Amino acid sequence: MSGSLSNPTEDIFMRDLQHFPDGDKFLYTGSEGVVVCDATNLGVIGRYKDEDKRRINRCAISCDSKRIAGTVANVDGGGVNVWDTESRELLFHVAHKELRIGVSESTETETYRLALSFSPSDPNILVTGCESLSIITIKPAGPATCNSFTHETWSAHSDRVTCVECTTDGSHLISGSWDGTVKRWDLKGNLIKVLMEGERKVYSVAFNTDGSKLLIGGYGFTKCISYITGAEIWEQSKVAGSQVKWEPQGGRVVLRTWYTDDSSYIRILNEDNGRVIKKFVGRPREERNWFQSINFYPEGNYLLIGYRKGTIIKININQTDQIEHINVGEVSEKIKGAKKWEEIGKYVGKVGPLVEEIQQKVRELLVPYKLTEGQYELATKLELKPLIIYLQSRFVITGNQVEIIKSHPDSLTRNYELIEFLKKRTYNDFLKFCDGLTETNQEHLTEIIELKPPLPK
Repeated sequence: MSGSLSNPTEDIFMRDLQHFPDGDKFLYTGSEGVVVCDATNLGVIGRYKDEDKRRINRCAISCDSKRIAGTVANVDGGGVNVWDTESRELLFHVAHKELRIGVSESTETETYRLALSFSPSDPNILVTGCESLSIITIKPAGPATCNSFTHETWSAHSDRVTCVECTTDGSHLISGSWDGTVKRWDLKGNLIKVLMEGERKVYSVAFNTDGSKLLIGGYGFTKCISYITGAEIWEQSKVAGSQVKWEPQGGRVVLRTWYTDDSSYIRILNEDNGRVIKKFVGRPREERNWFQSINFYPEGNYLLIGYRKGTIIKININQTDQIEHINVGEVSEKIKGAKKWEEIGKYVGKVGPLVEEIQQKVRELLVPYKLTEGQYELATKLELKPLIIYLQSRFVITGNQVEIIKSHPDSLTRNYELIEFLKKRTYNDFLKFCDGLTETNQEHLTEIIELKPPLPK
């Protein structure tokens, strides 16, 4: 696990952020292609690149996580790429010209704005849209490969299709367009229902978890409707939704707003009535480093935010009232000159472009701990809160030790402190620690444990 963004001062764009279903990794797209990152510390793991080094704008992950799709930015050679997740091999490319029926001036000059979505129930079904809609059916040659594909295309809207989403059961799809309409289709291209129509451009749509409600974001509005009837549940008539997302566990929705005055905004809304719960203000317009993409973590509560110039940050919605915008150069200098944990702890696992610098400084400041590589990796991935409750209930650690652990300023040093306690405990306590990992759904971490407990007596 290594790497940081190539140059966070350049325009990387961060067009899209998508989490893998298991939540341990996420993707972002932009001038570097499709980049896969660790969801815990935001470090770069690898890249899915277009052979001609063209920018990737939208991305999607198949429901079995075996394929990655991305839309390619290029007027003449644009289209859709599909990669194998594990090997990162490009499986095939579908040219944009094959996916459209009827071309307006807008789609001719900006073909990279293809909408994209995998079916949530069938990993071989991929939906794309420009003015027309297309269903790409992948023909697997093996468990995670494919040698061929077919596609069906039909005319869908009178202007650019900006968003597509498959229904939660995979039986229908939704498309939104600059022509002001949101439509429901079956997978054969038959129009089932026009869910919304008007003069306001539609930018983004999102389903709630059970598929009963549809969130729609557009030019100067955000609204929630019933998916079945199309009836309006609520509307924010003066709040634009350039991008909308639904919290996986429900309760809240998030929307990103393009510049309405001198800043971009992220708003957290109540899903039942659309009332604004929190509002985060972006960087000034003249910096050209606005909020570019957003997505909830699969477990909810945490939000991943991508900036136009490449910074990625992770925030706890419940604990954050104001976003500290990261000046990468200034933070880099702080990290290099840090003498103690309190100076850099708040940046650990929260600032994408500085992962390597932070990890290097972490190792310097934690020399007294004498941790192995495996213990270091374990400390970056432990979910501490449920684990210390379990360990205290089994008398592995005392209440006083818990308070010492909690006194540290960030999650990483708290995890290190726990490891230090465990290194001094008995073999039976070590076994209880392993049981605790299982009980708190972290048994996968047992593969990297190198605490070297004492031999049983």
